[in-house]
Amino acid sequence: MKKKVFLAGLAVLLLASCRQAEPIASLDFEQTMSANGYRVLDVTHQIAGDHINVILLGISGSETYQFEFYDFVSDAQAQFFFQNMRDDFEANRASPFTQSATSGRNSARFQLTAGGVYVQMLRRANTVIIVQVDEGRRDAVANLIGILDN
Repeated sequence: MKKKVFLAGLAVLLLASCRQAEPIASLDFEQTMSANGYRVLDVTHQIAGDHINVILLGISGSETYQFEFYDFVSDAQAQFFFQNMRDDFEANRASPFTQSATSGRNSARFQLTAGGVYVQMLRRANTVIIVQVDEGRRDAVANLIGILDN
């Protein structure tokens, strides 16, 4: 009997870990940024092409850094963009550095700290968020990304 309960629990755990991540809604990004003192700009019109739905910037009150939000037409385009940006950050990082990366079925996260700069990227389905800040702002940035990634 205990073995059946264990196997049933394991099956539920495996199914839960395989679920698809939902995209981050642009409205959720706007509301979260605004509620935390960021000015939100829609800059979609600055990018020509049919591969992107929306590009939003969440600009800090001091205007010293920004969160970039991308809503792509497809998951594949978001995955391609995420990987290219990750490759660029890794190729141009200073030493010493620390980095971490995780990925799921249709999601990924990348963090890099190097040369006093902190970068975090999050991909969920067809959406990507990127932020690059001074290392001292790491905790505040990670907190906002965590809110958006819930």
